[in-house]
Amino acid sequence: FGSMPNVILNGTLQSPPFPTDLRPKFSEEHHHMAVHIKFDELYHAAETGIWMAPVLISEGGFRQSLAFSLVPKDGDQTIVKVASIGNPRPTWGVKRALWHLANLTMQHHPAFTVYTSTVGSFSGPKTEEAGQLS
Repeated sequence: FGSMPNVILNGTLQSPPFPTDLRPKFSEEHHHMAVHIKFDELYHAAETGIWMAPVLISEGGFRQSLAFSLVPKDGDQTIVKVASIGNPRPTWGVKRALWHLANLTMQHHPAFTVYTSTVGSFSGPKTEEAGQLS
């Protein structure tokens, strides 16, 4: 499966990564397999500034329920990564879900930019490239 994915964004979250009333869903195809990504309610630890984004990822018959964390980092940056909960596998769907979370964060916080990414490019307009936001 490879290593755990992450994105480092330039910017510090002062508000949620995306509107808290949204439950974004994305459906894509990868190697002739349906991949479904569904985010759940965001959680915030005010004392640490960490946001948690639970997500359900279905790749064919393989399902994973996990969370991503958005962690403030010194130097006005935010790390978007797989939270250390459970035993997630860094599949294509997990990497793509993390890409979507980083992309949603940049859409909701237009001043944010990508510092580094292990999940692909974010070049061009900060709009959804694949899947449907609902």
